[in-house]
Amino acid sequence: MNGNLKCFLLSTIGLACYSIADSSYAGSCAPAAGPHTYTYSANFNANQNHVGYTTNWQEFNRSDGYSLPAPCNRGNNTFITLKPSSGLTEGSRDGDTVWYNIPGNDYLQVAMKVWIGGFRSKWVSIPVTAMSNLCNSNDCTPQYSSGSKVQVRLRIKKKFVGQSFVLDREVGQILMATSAGDVPNKPVAIIRLAATMTVPQSCTFDVGNVIEFDFGRIQAGAFESAGAGNRPEGTPIMTKNIGVECKNIEAQQLLSARVEATNPKNNILVSNNPNVGFQMLDKDDKVLKINTINSYIPFRLDNNARGRFTIKAVPVSVTGVKPQPGFVNAQGHVRIDFQ
Repeated sequence: MNGNLKCFLLSTIGLACYSIADSSYAGSCAPAAGPHTYTYSANFNANQNHVGYTTNWQEFNRSDGYSLPAPCNRGNNTFITLKPSSGLTEGSRDGDTVWYNIPGNDYLQVAMKVWIGGFRSKWVSIPVTAMSNLCNSNDCTPQYSSGSKVQVRLRIKKKFVGQSFVLDREVGQILMATSAGDVPNKPVAIIRLAATMTVPQSCTFDVGNVIEFDFGRIQAGAFESAGAGNRPEGTPIMTKNIGVECKNIEAQQLLSARVEATNPKNNILVSNNPNVGFQMLDKDDKVLKINTINSYIPFRLDNNARGRFTIKAVPVSVTGVKPQPGFVNAQGHVRIDFQ
């Protein structure tokens, strides 16, 4: 059996985009109009790539407001709930601003504010529960301004090299109800974030974009004998010494390399054969924990902004089940970070 590990250090021109879309649902406070989307784009430069750098608040303004069907169409008191979407966790607070960690991204945090209209007329940070717009006795118009304006900003929580991804995902919800005791479960609006941030600091490998480990032929039965999580008897640990050249990064900078992958299992890069995988090791044969920011290989650049690190790979059984014979390969990504 052959096992090829392909690792990529990616670099593209990046852009950060935020969008907010009204979402039409069946229910008492679903928006009457169709979804409305706001889009924002920005680039980070080298001077901004430091821990704590924060973008300005970017406002998305739907100036004409929107209407809602009965019983939310009378201009009376409405209770607004603002919450982060599933998976976001609170990172810290800065005054009334709440910063949220974004699942799958180790470098950025997001903060959101929503305009509450009526006689409240103020910006409110997510989260909040059942805040009244202070429209009593039908003294507001049926046209809603609450949720028609949103502000979003990003903050760097860890300096990054080359590129940091936030896939298009929901990050916040705006919900409404006709009484404080109601628990709304259908959002009136959804805040979405789609971002790719690229900075001029970048690194390349001397082996090109692919670090390949070729283990040749391995008997299928050896994986069954090894048992789940173990290396088949007689298979080698392969070692690669990778040269790194960086741009726009100071000489003698301490960096690190770590492994990322989609759907690993027990720190194993699972191959196209679900019973066969590969573990990545550092120079001391310590297993690298996949998608873990604190599991890495440190290295330092020289005066020419070049450095080297050692990474190893070993085939392992994923399940302890004898795999079907045939060519197998697994892919992961090596990410370079500042330390």
